[in-house]
Amino acid sequence: IRRVLVVGQFVISIALIICTGVVYSQLDFIRARNMGLNSDQVVAVPQTFAPVVVKSSVYKARLKEIPAVTIVSMNFLLPGHKYAAAPIKARRRGQDESSTIDMYQAWVDDDFIEIFGIELVVGRNFDSAFPGDWTATGAVVINEAAVDRLGYASAGEALGKEIEGLQELITDSDERGELRPSIVGVVRDFHYAALYEPIEPLVLFPNYPGGYAMIKIDAGRMSEGLSAIEEAWHEVNPDWAFEYFFVEDTFARLHEAEERFARIFVSFAVLAVIIACLGLVGLSSFTAERRMKEIGIRKVLGASPVGLVALLSREYLRLVIAAIVVAWPVAYISMNAWLEGFAYRVDLGWTTFILAGALSMVIALITVGFQAVRAATANPVEALRME
Repeated sequence: IRRVLVVGQFVISIALIICTGVVYSQLDFIRARNMGLNSDQVVAVPQTFAPVVVKSSVYKARLKEIPAVTIVSMNFLLPGHKYAAAPIKARRRGQDESSTIDMYQAWVDDDFIEIFGIELVVGRNFDSAFPGDWTATGAVVINEAAVDRLGYASAGEALGKEIEGLQELITDSDERGELRPSIVGVVRDFHYAALYEPIEPLVLFPNYPGGYAMIKIDAGRMSEGLSAIEEAWHEVNPDWAFEYFFVEDTFARLHEAEERFARIFVSFAVLAVIIACLGLVGLSSFTAERRMKEIGIRKVLGASPVGLVALLSREYLRLVIAAIVVAWPVAYISMNAWLEGFAYRVDLGWTTFILAGALSMVIALITVGFQAVRAATANPVEALRME
């Protein structure tokens, strides 16, 4: 029973060590992944109330006067927000309704692509030099995922084509109805939500006030810039409180659950290892006491302390190996199921499993080693006399 308990404790501890390693690997993968945009030094100021929205163009003009501000964008697409874009249906012009696909829509201005450093694959951005862009039936910019889902062979083929089936668009004139805008540009896919889901087809519409004022501030003048944009806010909107946050923080908050998950795994893994070691100490001490006569006889017959330590440790290493054999598939199945929740994930390589197994064996050797050395170096005469 003691051996079964020790094996069970090590199964739990090894599995938790593996799970901790996999969770942290996934978090590192998320942090290192190219999101397709750069949100560094971009501050978002919410503009959700009508009296504020109607003054958004005035506020933007005032922000552009601030030396510490490098670029300003007024838009509704907040990268990293769970509901960054709204669902919509669309299809290529001339196709029947059965070809309609699910997409996401967002309203942005002509500075959105630049402020986040989003790559324009082909075509152009929204441009005030093209008055037609700013009408309800004007222009849209789509991402590569939309090109693929709409059935175009390439981004270049999509340029100039019209899409239809768009049942709603809000503009300055509040026009509604079916729209047939032309595709004027295609941007590289970028993550506008969490990594749980793949990048979905996105269509960007121009000229919608409100949402957020996105303000990129010079990194070396952040404090000065924040004070200036707040002052500008109170000048334009004296009756409304000023609020702001950094866009990069919205991405960090998306995966707070995984961060907590990782910390919990670390705590339980450490606790499980301690409990397993205590169990192994108890078992090795009990076994050493029972084998004192055997150890004494072996020493009298010429057995070396190193050989006796190896003899006593071998049994416990077999227990740890048995625990590894059980823990590996348990951890693999559990972590593979967890990773399936991410559209973009790390591969479950064997490195983490091997390292966890090796670490458990080292811990077991250190734990058992003390008892084994003490038993192997004891006076054999005393051991035989006690028997």
